[in-house]
Amino acid sequence: MCMRQTRFVHEMSQKATEELALQATRKGWPYYTRANTPSYIVGPPLVGGLRRAPRTGGLERRLLPPIFALLLFLLTGCQFTQSPFVITVGNAGAEFAAASTTLTYVHTNKISIQYAQASFMNYQSQLSGLDQQLPSQQGAPDKRTLEHLLALYRPAMRAVNHPCLAEGCNWRAQVTLLDRASQAFLKAGGQ
Repeated sequence: MCMRQTRFVHEMSQKATEELALQATRKGWPYYTRANTPSYIVGPPLVGGLRRAPRTGGLERRLLPPIFALLLFLLTGCQFTQSPFVITVGNAGAEFAAASTTLTYVHTNKISIQYAQASFMNYQSQLSGLDQQLPSQQGAPDKRTLEHLLALYRPAMRAVNHPCLAEGCNWRAQVTLLDRASQAFLKAGGQ
């Protein structure tokens, strides 16, 4: 993903540099291109010559695209390598957050119960067995951190397996469990 972003930024900076070109030649005479207007040819210099276009600073024009690319790269938080553990807990945190939002949306009538049921089936398939996978994954943290994550995983997983979609149940408690698990997993994933 980071390579695609870098390639995209590089292509965009090249395109911007090409669009900033102020002068080209056609039939030996200069002509100027203007942004958002059609190009027009300026004839041979008259007595005293043509006025030159104001210089926009060649150095800035050459430095801005790479600086912009570097800034974009740093702000997106791309990392070249992430351990399988970090990827897995980041994904799990996102799934728990989505489950929490789904449960809230059902009880605020933003989505239907049928849609929520289908969504929770997807959450179950993404999150089931995670307690078995995490300890053996490359990049797993110390035992204490892992036990903390698993202690939050189990009750959150019960909420995912048996979501309170009907009225009259304690759905807010499930949202709290899902939010706690989501925050802990995302933090463990460095997000």
